[in-house]
Amino acid sequence: MKITDLSFVSRGEHGTNWDVPPTDDYVAACTRGDEMAVEYMQYLRLNPGAKGSNVLGAIIGDARPEDNRGYLVGFLGTVERMTCEALMYRDPVQDLINTRALYARAEAEQDIALVA
Repeated sequence: MKITDLSFVSRGEHGTNWDVPPTDDYVAACTRGDEMAVEYMQYLRLNPGAKGSNVLGAIIGDARPEDNRGYLVGFLGTVERMTCEALMYRDPVQDLINTRALYARAEAEQDIALVA
C-alpha cells in the first residue's frame, strides 16, 4: 500500500495529503474524518517502514481546519483513541530511550564507516 492509495491523498499538479471536499455538515465531516484515520492507521500497519517518517506531520501540515474542521476533529480523535489503546501495551518512555539508543548506534556506525 502506498500513501497515494489513501482516499484523502491526491497527487498531480497540486498534490496534497489532505484532499477533502468542503462541507457544511460537521457531523458527516467528523464521521468521514474517523474513516480517514482508520485508513491512515491501516497504511501504517501495512507499512512498518514508515514508522518515524513523519507521514502524520505531512498530513496535518496540509490540513486546513478553518475550512473543514469536522474532518480534522474526527481524524485526530480517532488517531488519539487508537494511540491510547496501543499505549496500554507500550511504555513511551522506554520507547524513547530505545529510539535514542538506535540513533546513537547508527551515528556511531556511520562515523566508523567514514574513518575506514
